[in-house]
Order: sequence, then C-alpha cells, then structure tokens
Amino acid sequence: MLGQMTWMRRPTLTVSQPFTDREARLWSVVVLAYLGFGYWLFNYALPGELSPDLNFYVVRPAVWGGLGLLSFLLWRRVSDRPLAEKMFVVLALLAGAFSVSALICAGVLFGFGHSPFARDAVIMAKNVWYLSTFILGLEMSRSYLMAVWGKLNWGVAFTLIALIYAAVWLAPGQFENVAAGDQASLHTFGRTFMPGISESIMATFLVALGGPLPAFIYHMSLESFRWLSPILPKLDWAVAAFVGTLTPAVAMLIVRDMHFGSQENEAVPGEDVDEEEATKGRGVSPLLLFFGSLLVAAIWLNAGLLGVTPYLVSGPSMEPGLGPGDVVITRDVDAASIEVGDVIRFSTEGQGYVIHRVVAIDQAANGLWFTTKGDSNNREDPLVHESRLEGKLVFDVPYVGWLPIKVKELLNP
Repeated sequence: MLGQMTWMRRPTLTVSQPFTDREARLWSVVVLAYLGFGYWLFNYALPGELSPDLNFYVVRPAVWGGLGLLSFLLWRRVSDRPLAEKMFVVLALLAGAFSVSALICAGVLFGFGHSPFARDAVIMAKNVWYLSTFILGLEMSRSYLMAVWGKLNWGVAFTLIALIYAAVWLAPGQFENVAAGDQASLHTFGRTFMPGISESIMATFLVALGGPLPAFIYHMSLESFRWLSPILPKLDWAVAAFVGTLTPAVAMLIVRDMHFGSQENEAVPGEDVDEEEATKGRGVSPLLLFFGSLLVAAIWLNAGLLGVTPYLVSGPSMEPGLGPGDVVITRDVDAASIEVGDVIRFSTEGQGYVIHRVVAIDQAANGLWFTTKGDSNNREDPLVHESRLEGKLVFDVPYVGWLPIKVKELLNP
C-alpha cells in the first residue's frame, strides 16, 4: 500500500534533460557510497589525526558540503522531484518551533542546565558553519535518494532512508552502548536512538513532501537550539526519550494535516475528486499514531513507568531456565512478598543488575536480606539487602535478545 503513495511527490518540477531511471539509480549508489565514506572518515579514520579546529571547521565542512553540492546537481536532474513551495517552508518552520517549544516546556517542568558548548561569539559562528554544511549535505543527499528510490517502492524507500540517516547522526560508541545488553543500554536506546529515529522520520517526510529545504530548516532549527542556547533542558533519560521521540511524531502529524487540509480547502466546488487519491494522505494518520503509540509504550516500558521492566540475560548463570539472549520481564513488588524460590532482579556494586534465584531470606533490624544464587552456579552470591531489590520475574521471552549480544561480539571481538 505504501508503495503506491504517489501523492507524496506532488507538486513537482520537471527538467529539460532528466536522468533516466537507470542513471538516477546508478548515481544514487555514488551518493550512498559518499555518505558512507564520510561516516567512516570522521568516526574511524581521522579522530586524533587532526586538530579540532581543522577537523570540525575545515575538513568536515568540505566533505559534507561536497556531498550537498553533488546531491544538489544530481537532484536537479531527477524528473518529478518535489517542489519546495512557500507553504512547505512555513510548515517546516512551524515544526521546528514546535519541537523547540516542547524542549523548553520540558525544561520549565524538570529544570535547566548550562549548555556544554562554548559561548564565545567566534566559536558559535564556527559551530553554525559546521552545522549548516553538515545538515545541508545530509538533507540534500536524503532528498536525492528519496526522489530516486521512492519511485521503486515508496514505503520501503522511506523506511530505509529514515534508518540510514538516523544511523549517520549517531557515533559508533553509541551503537556499542546499546549492544552492551545492560540497563544502561536501554537508557542509551531511549535517550539517543529513539529520538534520533523519530527526527529522521520527520526529516524524511519533509524531503518527500517538499524537497531538501524544509528538512534543512527543520533540522537546523533543532540543532541551532541545542548548540547555541546558553541553557538546555536537564532531563532524566526517560523524560528526554519521551519528549524527543513523541515531539517529531506529533510535528509530522501536524504538518501532514495542515498540508492536506489546505489542499482540501483549495478544491474547486463542483469539480470531480478522485476519492481514492484524496483519501491516501488521510490514511497515513492511523498508521503514524499506531507506531507513535508503540514508541511511547516502549519508552515507558524501558523506564519502568508501567510497573514492569525488561532485562536482557547476557550470561549462563541461570541455565537451563534462562539463557543468554532471553529477555525477562520483572515486576515491581514489595520486598516482604518475596519468597524462597522466586527469581529476582537486584542491583550490585560495579556489576550492574543481576537476576538470580532466592535460596534464603533473613530478617534483620535494618530490613530483609536475601541469599541468592544462579541456578547453574556453584556458590551463593553476597547477601542482597531489600533496598537493592529491583523486581521479581514475571515471565521471559527466549532468544529474542540474541541480536544485540551478537552485535556486541562483532563490535568487541
């Protein structure tokens, strides 16, 4: 169904000497390779080799600006490419303002902290230079790839491009943190990955609707606030994940409804309307709301706000009942309700979280103390005070966590 959403490419421009579909696809491989080269260059090859000034204010702008220029020249030769009308620019400005306002409101509710970026006027100007070339290169190349791949299958192209460009925004160390499989990885996933994917989906939607300019305006609005504001919201990871993920999704719905609502208002009375074509745009909202709800539920689940918390088993200490790759769900319970034989999750000093079975319980003046042991371990764990209790096992889902474990092994051979 998504592959048939041709309405996303209206209105369009035509060119005098457009690419053939084959030529456009061949050049898209070049653009994608350039993008991958830039990511490799600045995350693996150059760190430590150049001074910060030379790296961020000379080499990076040259590489990303080159990507933007190449993509722009190619994009101009794509037939039926989206046209950035004034309305799309206004909608992008509104979306950026909405996202920044949401961050400010979160700061008012939960507090602000000082920005980590320098306040010197010269350095701020250099940061704007770096940001503008970086975002220009990304959004221009995103636009070209979407214009080319979207003709093959709009839904698949949209999904792949949103994921690719979300990954480009992230440093390799963040992938390693998520692949670690511990509670901190869930925090990284919620604070960094989910908002990054949500913002990338919004930017991809904008380039599909109106080309690179609206997406550039949207991303530049957000990043300028983050880099130039003297104070920034100081948010707990769960709140940051919630705001960062939900805000772009809501902004996308607002942009979509304002755009297609204006199209309906401009319809000529008495003119025949293709009902199937007219309802395609409106049909996206339930889908977006569904995935947006899933994202919010995932954030709340990871944060423990629903009373239950997922945990990835990464070791063999609880075999054969629980093995590496299993995801267990623990529920918040009162320490007094724990019985011998229950499997509990508890915090330890320097080891993160452990999920083992209770083999004895002792009452002391300062509360309950649990003796725990892994089912396949030969020795008992050090005593666990009730203050370290994090939850009781409710159920487990076997094997679904093998992927992050394998990713971690690949990243740390």
